[in-house]
Amino acid sequence: MPPKAQQELAEKFIDWGLVASRCDRFPEIGRCFPVDDLRLYSDKEPFYGHYMAWRLGTWANDDLFSRLNELLYLASRLPNWRHEEHLLRSGDYSDFWSLTWQLQVAEFLSGIGSDVRWSKQGPDLSVVLDSERHFVECYVLRKSWGMLEFIRHILGLIDESIWIRYPKGLRFSLPQDKDRDCFLDQVFRPFLDEVFLSRMKKEADTAYPVLVGTYPEVGIDVMLDGGGKYQASNNAVGEPEHYLGIRLKEGVNAKALSNRLSAHHPNAVFVNYLIDRDFQVAANIRDRVPIPDPPENLDAVIFACVGIDQKMNEEDTSRAAGDQEVISRFRKR
Repeated sequence: MPPKAQQELAEKFIDWGLVASRCDRFPEIGRCFPVDDLRLYSDKEPFYGHYMAWRLGTWANDDLFSRLNELLYLASRLPNWRHEEHLLRSGDYSDFWSLTWQLQVAEFLSGIGSDVRWSKQGPDLSVVLDSERHFVECYVLRKSWGMLEFIRHILGLIDESIWIRYPKGLRFSLPQDKDRDCFLDQVFRPFLDEVFLSRMKKEADTAYPVLVGTYPEVGIDVMLDGGGKYQASNNAVGEPEHYLGIRLKEGVNAKALSNRLSAHHPNAVFVNYLIDRDFQVAANIRDRVPIPDPPENLDAVIFACVGIDQKMNEEDTSRAAGDQEVISRFRKR
């Protein structure tokens, strides 16, 4: 069976010399992600590269690696760090955001409380606030967004003029599990043909954007910009309040029954909606985003939008629901 298109593109774009160089220059990253371990994922579907290899081997700028190195240094010196190794060993492209969010929350908790530690079992982290141990679960609103970002990443490496059109502010779902590999192969395979891309670019130099691939079953199109005359393209747009309501409800309920939260109180779920671009846009055009009350077993849910290059602060805890006394304890004093 011939290799999948994304496997061929991984072999083309991941610069293993650059991976090794960065692992040497950023010792905490190198310690947590040995190059030989990263190479083990080169033949594993659907991404054919560990999530850290894709970043280390293709990103042009070192700044975010300096930040990640700093976060790993702090996190790996907290008690019970070895219980988080499963996130280091996962090859899923989306787990990069799950890992970095946990690291950022650990950093934040270290700044507001004492005796921060990873959990042997139960919620991700715990911290002592006001002489009482609090338990924290971390969650990234990623769903299909992580896979969409992978597609964007690879298409951007092929040509920066390629972009994805999708129904903004509406729910959409990309294939998961065993169907992901075949779907990604469908999306990327046309771009292995240089004649195809050259022909599309010539067309875009007459008028753009050009539709170069359509996948109506999942609601996304692959588009190409060029130097020709701009022609408007249709794109469905949902109602911001409705979309926010759905996504907030998902965020509140996603961790309600996980990691034995109901047996650990006081607790809080920290939700990062960074990679859901539509959520960011909808939230930013509304003065106030009402968050549904959490289920009874959750004491507090805190929403934030924090990039890896940022540090979480008190302002990031302003969107929260639940027990106000518990929420106040997670705000810097």
